[in-house]
Amino acid sequence: LIAKISPSGEMLWKKVIHSNNGQNNLPIDIKLLGDTAVACLVQVRLPSTDAYCYYLDTLIPSTSDYPISTEQLSSRICTSLIILDFDGNILEDHFLYTSYVDIDGNDIVYDNPDPNVTTPILRNLWLRDPSFDIDNDGNVFVCRIAQDKLDDLYDVQKGTISGIKFWVDGRHIGTSSVENHAMGWFPQIIKYSPHFDTLLTIRNVVQSCDSVEYQSFTSLKVDRDNHVFLIGKLIMSGYHTNNIVIDSSQDIILHHPDRTVIKGYLLHFDSDLNAKYLISLDDSVINPTIPAMVPFHDIVFDYDSNRFFLSATCNRGLNGDTVNFYSVPMYRGIPLNVKNDAIIMAFSLSENTPELLSYGSVPSIRSSDCNTNSIGNLACGNNRVFLQTKYRGGVRFPENTIQFNNWNDQSLGLLIFDYSLKPIYGVHYFTSSPNSKPQSISFSDSTLYLSSLLSNDNATFGNIHVSEQGIFSCITKYIDTAFISPYSSPSPISVIECLFDSVRIYPNPTNDILFVSNMGEPIVEMSIISVQGSKKNIIPHNSAISVIDLLPGMYILEIITKDNKYHQKFIKQ
Repeated sequence: LIAKISPSGEMLWKKVIHSNNGQNNLPIDIKLLGDTAVACLVQVRLPSTDAYCYYLDTLIPSTSDYPISTEQLSSRICTSLIILDFDGNILEDHFLYTSYVDIDGNDIVYDNPDPNVTTPILRNLWLRDPSFDIDNDGNVFVCRIAQDKLDDLYDVQKGTISGIKFWVDGRHIGTSSVENHAMGWFPQIIKYSPHFDTLLTIRNVVQSCDSVEYQSFTSLKVDRDNHVFLIGKLIMSGYHTNNIVIDSSQDIILHHPDRTVIKGYLLHFDSDLNAKYLISLDDSVINPTIPAMVPFHDIVFDYDSNRFFLSATCNRGLNGDTVNFYSVPMYRGIPLNVKNDAIIMAFSLSENTPELLSYGSVPSIRSSDCNTNSIGNLACGNNRVFLQTKYRGGVRFPENTIQFNNWNDQSLGLLIFDYSLKPIYGVHYFTSSPNSKPQSISFSDSTLYLSSLLSNDNATFGNIHVSEQGIFSCITKYIDTAFISPYSSPSPISVIECLFDSVRIYPNPTNDILFVSNMGEPIVEMSIISVQGSKKNIIPHNSAISVIDLLPGMYILEIITKDNKYHQKFIKQ
């Protein structure tokens, strides 16, 4: 389902992809293209002779009506990139897949499983586990997991794979050799020209590695300078060293210690997919018998402060142990004092290896489940970094303050940091199912949107309770991101909540002066209320309020007019 929803939660339009075989129609990712269009990457199972398909709300009753022949695809699965305008009209629609050639340069074919088709067909595959982004020039970058240079690929009947053919809409647009590339599973980035007219560059992320292990990636993003950032991870099946060579000429090598089961990394490429630098965390061993896991999750850019933020999970100890350290993660010799934590790191934006500016973390109370399985869980803006996470038994804030202490429950929540990455607040959703997961998060125009995948669950967002059976998604909107006052569609929104967004106070947080703007009504009374409930009446001077005498902490500014009462939360630093 591809849908457009208004800020108030109204469904404006939707496009459905559904077939009666009911399998493998999966959303992969979605990107905004400026203020005019949206691009979506999906995995689609095309109809067979006895199946129908609703493709973007259009009924396709048989294979003869489909824009691409299903006989060209094994399992009838392809990867589709769809571009729609903001009214839901289809601007472009492309079908992406690969095929293979043997050592003699011949196409690898296999017997068609359809008993009505007796001739062998070309062995084609969809793009496995893809991610994508589009740069300012309209070029499309797609990352996939490749398993090439193998003697046998599933049911391939003959030959050794020596090359990969790339297809768009039934048209062969380029071939990549698998010689001298790493064996096993590894990420591969493909750069297409606008509208998929040509294939510009193919980059096998890994040149070589010491042994065959599973490598995957979390996401691919392009910044405003058309540079490419790839978040990946190396998954080990046992304790042994595995060094991955990304670019031998630049000496970009991912060193993997034998005690780390999962190791995350961030790779930076220029627009031509030349590797520029690698970010990963090394270990300082205290107890080498305890396995460590350090997956990376998401990256978000803040160009005003010339930095980017990277979210990760540092699980490096026994469940229930949040004190003793068994190993310490390090960035270029700098130790990070984290253990079983959800962590955010801030780096300088640079074409060279960036400086680590700061880091912040919040540990799980009970175990190492904090932040696990989170993708696209990071957003920033207005001197705030927002991290949606999953944890068990609650989380522990600085000064040993425990929040959301549900000892036996796995729960979802939102952690809020300032730009120095000091954790300042958290929101707990009071979920109960261990199968519920945090999903993507977005910050725009001082408004935060986040989505959560809930499974037979009850969840509470502020004063709004959601209870459904089955698996469902919930989108929550926050308009007061200084302290977080939520509402969740399709629940009703009171008029006074909508009016909160029209009154602005800034800067927030503040050290000495607080300004009030967008007041269209005469003020009758104004006061500051502490979290303990004490109230102090104030008189503003030219819309400026002095808070220099307040102790550091969180407060509520109450504004009373003739017809309304407004509350805005702020932080005194």
